Amino acid sequence: GSETLRIELRDKDSGLVSGVVDLRPGLDYDIDYFQGRILLSEPMASTVADELLIRSDGMSGYQSWLVTQYEYAPGITELDTLSTGGRTHAWVGDFLKIGATANHNEDDGRKSELYAADLTLRMNSESWLKVQAGRSEGQISFASRSDDGGFEFLGGNDLGLEAVDAYAYRADLSIGFADWLPSGRGRIDMYAQLLDAGYSAPGLTTLVDVEQFGGNLKLPVSQRLKIRAKADHSKEDAGL
Repeated sequence: GSETLRIELRDKDSGLVSGVVDLRPGLDYDIDYFQGRILLSEPMASTVADELLIRSDGMSGYQSWLVTQYEYAPGITELDTLSTGGRTHAWVGDFLKIGATANHNEDDGRKSELYAADLTLRMNSESWLKVQAGRSEGQISFASRSDDGGFEFLGGNDLGLEAVDAYAYRADLSIGFADWLPSGRGRIDMYAQLLDAGYSAPGLTTLVDVEQFGGNLKLPVSQRLKIRAKADHSKEDAGL
C-alpha cells in the first residue's frame, strides 16, 4: 500500500521529464503483492506525439515511462534504518512562491541527505519564472530498469556516492507574448540546468558534471498555420 505509480513523458533529446500522469489504484492499475506484478487497466503506449517531424533513433514523440516508488523491508532481520523528510511552500502575495525540501536517510551506517529551495515569480499561467537550487550528500536513491516484465533488472544500488557532496541548479522561464505585446500570440519556454558530478535525488543521479539548456517556441500565424521550434543542448564532462 505504499506504492505511487505515474507515467512520465520524457523528451527524446534531453531526457528531461516534460509531463507526468499520476495513476490511481483500483482504477488505473492493480498490484499482485505476492508476485510483485503491476497490471494496468489498459495498454500503455511507448511514445506520445510531440507534434514534431524530427525523429531520433527511429522514435517519434515523447518517451513514455512507467515509474513506481515503494517502501520495502529487506529480509526478516531487525531493521535499524530511518528516513525523514518533508516539503513545504508558501505564497507571498499573488505573485511570489517560496518552497523548501529536506530529506535525511540512514541505512546500515550509510547516510544521505538532500536539501533544496525554490522560488517562483508568476504573472499568470503563461508568464512565470522558477529557479531551484539543491545540495545532496551521498546517494539518495537508485533506479532499476527491467526490459522483460520484471524478471531481470538492470542498474545497481552502489555507485560509490556515499560521501559525495554535490550541487544542482535549474531555472525555467515561460513567456506568453500576449502578456507583453498588444497583439502578441504564442509562447516561448526556456530552461537551464547544471548538475555537479555525484548529485543524487529521487529519480535523478548523475556521475559526471552535466550542463543542459534549451527551449520551445509555439507561434500561431493564422487559423491554419502554426510554427513550432525546439532546441536542446547537453554537455557532459568526461561523459560519452
